[in-house]
Amino acid sequence: MAFESMQYWIPDVPNDEKPVNGFVYESFEDAKTMYKDYADKAGFAPRLSTLTRKNGEVTHRYIVCNKSGDPKNKPVGTLGGGISKIRRNIKVTNCLACVKFQVIPGTSSYRLYEFVEAHNHQLLEHVNKDLSRARQELQCRKKLLSDSNFRRDMSDYVGKSDAKMLIDKLNQKKRDLPNFSFEYKCVEGSDMFESVFWADEIAKINYDVFGDVLAMDAVYGTNKCKMIFVPFSGLDHHKNHVFFGGGLLSSETIDAYSWVIESFLKAHVKQPQLVITHDDDDLKEAIALTLPQSAHRLCMLHTMYNSPLEISEDILENTGFMKRLHKLVNNTYVSPDEFEESWKKLIYECKLDENKRLHDMFEIRERWVPAYFKHIPMCYLVKAWNSSFWVQSHRANTLVQFLLCFEHEMEELLLNQRQLDYVTNTTTPMWWTHLPIERYAAKVYTRTVFADVQKEIWKGIWSCYIISMVSQQGRKVCVIKHDNKQITTEFEVIIDLEDHTMVCSCMNFVRIGYLCRHIFCVLKHLPVNEIPDRYVLRRWKRDAVPADLLRKHVKASVNDALNSEALRTTVMESLGGGDT
Repeated sequence: MAFESMQYWIPDVPNDEKPVNGFVYESFEDAKTMYKDYADKAGFAPRLSTLTRKNGEVTHRYIVCNKSGDPKNKPVGTLGGGISKIRRNIKVTNCLACVKFQVIPGTSSYRLYEFVEAHNHQLLEHVNKDLSRARQELQCRKKLLSDSNFRRDMSDYVGKSDAKMLIDKLNQKKRDLPNFSFEYKCVEGSDMFESVFWADEIAKINYDVFGDVLAMDAVYGTNKCKMIFVPFSGLDHHKNHVFFGGGLLSSETIDAYSWVIESFLKAHVKQPQLVITHDDDDLKEAIALTLPQSAHRLCMLHTMYNSPLEISEDILENTGFMKRLHKLVNNTYVSPDEFEESWKKLIYECKLDENKRLHDMFEIRERWVPAYFKHIPMCYLVKAWNSSFWVQSHRANTLVQFLLCFEHEMEELLLNQRQLDYVTNTTTPMWWTHLPIERYAAKVYTRTVFADVQKEIWKGIWSCYIISMVSQQGRKVCVIKHDNKQITTEFEVIIDLEDHTMVCSCMNFVRIGYLCRHIFCVLKHLPVNEIPDRYVLRRWKRDAVPADLLRKHVKASVNDALNSEALRTTVMESLGGGDT
């Protein structure tokens, strides 16, 4: 249990299993074993501390929590505003939990004379104690799935019943697993399927929290049937990929895409605010038909780099074109007019007026350049998508093998999420300021998002300044400027002191979902120690995912078998069982 106001955590351990003051142990080894067993139940790791000697003889021994010790965390401050510290997490928190033993003179026995029970940090939940073993099991399974002999055995075993086995396995999941959605469509007048969609309970829970932005992709070469894998994915509160559902299509047509999106909506009901895809006319039309309430934009990195720009090495080396292009399209402070002027100037200076690829990119600029859609909630994720959702499945794999590879990828995603949650809950970040609002941000956000918010707080202190502040009818209207001379834009911040609303012309909160440096620049002059609740989006909070989601983590279908031969047998049996 946690006492939030005092920030103390008392281990939930039965009283008869706790250390007892006055108890005598025959040896220090017995005392260590007792405290180690207690720590394991309590959810922390113990370590030996100092000892006390008198006349060369040991008189006292101490065992402490492994988070004992001074974190030596000094705020960073430079007049130049540069970030001079490497970002790292601090694993010690000056925790005072410990046990202290006194040697009984003339014996080898130790008496426990002080037991400090309270910790100043969160304790490890039992659900997370298997993280290292789970990673080992996943690596073993990954190695097996990529083994050429195993792929051959699987292909021989599956034979011509591949498609039927896939449908049977997904039907079995629908029967046996709670809230599992599965749809498939056959070729008219045939029992051959042409489209499949599925989403499990965890995908649905994740979509409920992180489904404001949806990415769709078309992944080729994952199976020998040449079916196209269509993953529906998003970004979680650690900015990692999270899965919302998957489809397999035999063709890329408006009808095929419409069917899989409609199946997705049957499972999830609500439409996303924003859909991010690659550039495809049929997919664009299908989204317009099936997701009329959603804004549709293109993945920025896919648009920029998926096709060769056909620019000579001479121009690339001597003009710094790619660096300048990347800086321009990532500049969220420019207006559309400023973007167009800078684009044309860049093209002219680099003598690329005749480059067709760049011309085509400019023609669809409103669909992929963030400067054109700052008003769309969470549009920042258009450029945050740094890779496609990927399943490591070989093009020679059967559909059943693809499903195994897919399930492995799901286990990887869930394990990564658990590990990042663990880091967030068990470490302390380096502080860059003395401001209470920085501590509050670390308390509510995941470590990944806190790193971004911390940068905004820092920049608000050292890189921005107020050039005017006017009080108007209970509101503060401030104009903010950057120290960086390359950023000439002035930003207006309006803070209502009565209803605590905050608006900045940079639209950072709308685009990304957390406050900007310009607002933090103003807040440092006001008695505000916490970020108002309305500006802490659930999707970025450390408790965004329901607590029981990790407990729903699907165990590896290999039944934790670490021996590759046992694993091979288990997989074969799992595929054969119940599919008669």
